[in-house]
Amino acid sequence: MKEAFERFINKEYYTSNYLARYVNDFFRKGGMASNFKDDELDEQMVHIVMLYGYIRDKDVFEQKYHAYLSNRLLNDTSASEAIEKKMIGKLKQESGYHWTQKLEDMFADIQRSKEFVKQFKKQEGKNLDLNFNVAICTQGAWPSTSIPKCNVMPELDEVVTRFIRFYEDKHVGRKIHFRWDKGTAEVGVRFNPKTKTEKILVLSTYQMIVLLLFNQAKKPVLTYQEILDGTGVTSDEIQAAVLSLAHPKSKVLLKRPNGPKIEPSHKLRLNFKFSHPQSKIQVPMLKLSRTQAKETNETQQQVQIQRNNQVDAAIVRIMKARKQLSHSALLSDVRNQLQARFDAQPNLIKQRIESLIKLEYLERDPDNRTSYLYMQ
Repeated sequence: MKEAFERFINKEYYTSNYLARYVNDFFRKGGMASNFKDDELDEQMVHIVMLYGYIRDKDVFEQKYHAYLSNRLLNDTSASEAIEKKMIGKLKQESGYHWTQKLEDMFADIQRSKEFVKQFKKQEGKNLDLNFNVAICTQGAWPSTSIPKCNVMPELDEVVTRFIRFYEDKHVGRKIHFRWDKGTAEVGVRFNPKTKTEKILVLSTYQMIVLLLFNQAKKPVLTYQEILDGTGVTSDEIQAAVLSLAHPKSKVLLKRPNGPKIEPSHKLRLNFKFSHPQSKIQVPMLKLSRTQAKETNETQQQVQIQRNNQVDAAIVRIMKARKQLSHSALLSDVRNQLQARFDAQPNLIKQRIESLIKLEYLERDPDNRTSYLYMQ
């Protein structure tokens, strides 16, 4: 039954993705974890770890889990830090120290960030005209490392400059870069000069930057090209923010011509007649199919790079110990070593052997072309 279940659960490629998504839905605020008692919660964690133990593409699950946890921590949407750490502890027992260390490093970064921001506010807070929080993420511990370009708005420039100076004075030799694509903001907006009250909009930082451009431009209408030039963000990155603000369910901005497509000449303006029964309004970000496809491709590329490295390491490890080995024996040994992480396909192993031959880690046996020699 165990072998049958293992074959069944690994029959479809998307099992690892679905398990990671279930864990994310389970542990976020308002998720299923809040409906369980402690003993039931512990039982669910045991079941998750059991399924994790059965899936072959563990690296795919780990990549997704890493990304989902990152979003929960940065957006403060985790139901409980204690439950998250308990889950990581159970995964560590199943998978070992290496992968879960990154997850623990993320929690440590968040804790250090809170202490550092507290120091910053104590020293500089009296002169700040906005509430400001930063998560300082160590490169390498978090899933994404690319830093998109973005112009800092005048309303934010002073506090950002002072924070960078404060950080770099405390940590000589380190550099800090802001990820404007990852943050959230609460912005007070007066949609009409005649209205006395503001609406508080809960936005992504990209959405906030788009709205701040209208303050900077001092005119009611901006073209999409002016928004691109003013933010300095690429169209692929900023498009979702603009369209979500102009979406019929949001109506924060009005777009002409109307519709889901956007071009440089299209015009946008603040909706002077905006109304909502609540004083604080969450404006959701659209997930464009192009953005989702890009994220999926990036995840697949990261998984493939990790697999290449792990296959390379396994081949070198085996050949260093054995010195000489036939192709079929090397293939079998590599697959056996990596089966706990993923199912290494023969074609992938063959490609990595060729790569290592070019890098002069291995060479073909001149007397037997189906054997390899380790080059010391």
